Amino acid sequence: MKLLTLFFFAVSIATAQNTTGLPFTINYTLPLKVTGNEQTEKYDLTEYAAAEDVLQVKHYFNMTKEKAKKLVEDRKFFLGAMFKDQPSPYPGVLSSTIGCPEALVPKPVEDTANVSLAYQLLATGNLIYGNCNPSDNYYYCFYQVFFCAEKKELFEVKIYTPISKPSFDNKKFSFIITCKN
Repeated sequence: MKLLTLFFFAVSIATAQNTTGLPFTINYTLPLKVTGNEQTEKYDLTEYAAAEDVLQVKHYFNMTKEKAKKLVEDRKFFLGAMFKDQPSPYPGVLSSTIGCPEALVPKPVEDTANVSLAYQLLATGNLIYGNCNPSDNYYYCFYQVFFCAEKKELFEVKIYTPISKPSFDNKKFSFIITCKN
């Protein structure tokens, strides 16, 4: 009986400490509900809903710092490439290239020592970022990739909130994300 009581006490404490259900801590305050979960060979993907927000978390396991750095660099390259000027499929009088206005090109916030990369993005109603036409976008997207060295885990986090009714300040994107030990 004591063992069973101790078990329930331990489960209650663990649940209280992990109120968000996320494998890391974040100062995101809305209650989350799991809406999807997929396991692949490389990562686990979990999708959450919170009011009108959508959160997507990719959880990579058994990552070395070198692998984490490579993945962060790959994400930075792909995101940067999405917003670079491209040759126009129909070059003409106006321009021979197409691209985003400089004001819409996201700027990376990088912490190379801690292997972390963050962006502020705009996204369509289908959760696709990279569209440079402001009227086509429905969401603000907070995007961050970060490495937890102690547990050898890497997380890729996307938090989408509607532009018309954001749940967080899209100018500050002041999320504080830390690894759980």
